[in-house]
Amino acid sequence: MSNESAITVLEHTLRDKIEENQAIVMYGSEKLRSKLNQMNRSDKKNNNNCTNQSAVTDNNRLIEKTETFFVELFSDLLSISVDELDMDIRFQEYGVDSFIVKEFNEIIEKKLVRLSKTILFEYQTIRELANYVAQEYKEQLCHIFLLKIQQYKRKK
Repeated sequence: MSNESAITVLEHTLRDKIEENQAIVMYGSEKLRSKLNQMNRSDKKNNNNCTNQSAVTDNNRLIEKTETFFVELFSDLLSISVDELDMDIRFQEYGVDSFIVKEFNEIIEKKLVRLSKTILFEYQTIRELANYVAQEYKEQLCHIFLLKIQQYKRKK
């Protein structure tokens, strides 16, 4: 592929914000293209079955995993050990201020989904927040937790 063609593809990708600026450019090798398409179909099939994965979608388990996710996140944000965090204590009692809210919103948007900027005022404890997010964003959480499970299995 010529440099000019590659630059045109890059400009198109950036301009149209394709998949959050993630793109793959393939040139030549029909065998490689066929293999990648096959893998993509397999991924889509697995993603569609994500909600059928009992280990992840069992509601109680999903809430538990979501609570753990938020406990670890707030442990980092507040510089408090995981053991010291109580899921039923209000955020303001931990000293959550506008700076922490802003940082939380930035992190959660990168890791999960854009939530309301006032989410920590609407749901004032980790447990309340986890229950809400587990109900409203099941599919996204399923993908996050499945990915971690698959990575863990590969390491063993």
